[in-house]
Amino acid sequence: MQLGALRLDRDIRSILSYLSSQSSYSSGSLRESFSRLQQIATLLTLDSPEEAEEVLSATGNRLTNSEVKTIWAMRSVAFLPTVEACARC
Repeated sequence: MQLGALRLDRDIRSILSYLSSQSSYSSGSLRESFSRLQQIATLLTLDSPEEAEEVLSATGNRLTNSEVKTIWAMRSVAFLPTVEACARC
């Protein structure tokens, strides 16, 4: 799962970069449009709920508590017990 999450994160960054170079929109408005998707991809690459909480608070969380919990649950069956430990959830 970790490698898939890293690939997703890289692909989102590549798409954003491509659209920024092809679009008449400012790169800031494109980044704003992609911010939730980027946070989802970032959550999938992190190792612990504590790390997720730290990253989300530092980057200006755009996800609801319910969404964060759902995303953590998607990671893997092995991570399901840590969903309950997530203070943000």
